[in-house]
Amino acid sequence: MANEFFGRLMDTGEFRFNENGILFYFGAPTMLFNINTMVSLQKDLEEKNVAEESLKKVGGNQSRRALKRYEDRYNFDELSRNEIMKFIDDLTDVIALGEFTISKMDQKEDIVYAIENRTNPIARVYRKEYGEADSPRDFFLQGLIEKGLDALESKDLEVEEKECMAKGDDRCLFVARPKD
Repeated sequence: MANEFFGRLMDTGEFRFNENGILFYFGAPTMLFNINTMVSLQKDLEEKNVAEESLKKVGGNQSRRALKRYEDRYNFDELSRNEIMKFIDDLTDVIALGEFTISKMDQKEDIVYAIENRTNPIARVYRKEYGEADSPRDFFLQGLIEKGLDALESKDLEVEEKECMAKGDDRCLFVARPKD
């Protein structure tokens, strides 16, 4: 699935290098960032007690900017909710942060979405490099998911990571609820 979507991005020029060797992804200058480097950066930020706040903000900013580009390029206003969810599902396969399963939940439970990832490379590398964490560590993904869902739902949601592979769980599980 990811290879097919990625192939379409290359065929349409949405993923390309320009004449100066700069990589563009959906029209935005992009760099490839090694997961080990990301985890090392996170560990440095943790030692300064700013990892959660900083990485959630970076993830949220990434989500907002990306969604703005996609909305402009693909006329999200004209797409159905199912078409937008299909696009997001395809996109999550390509961003190389593992395979996501997104489930819309019954709001009687006060849970709007459950997002599961059993192949999260950030959590896997974190655990391999630094041992089992004592609490969830996917702050970047948490911010990315939260701001993406805020835009999709047109309301503020709070995303909490309930399970994390970095702390020994079989999956990373994020739960989105309306903010109080």
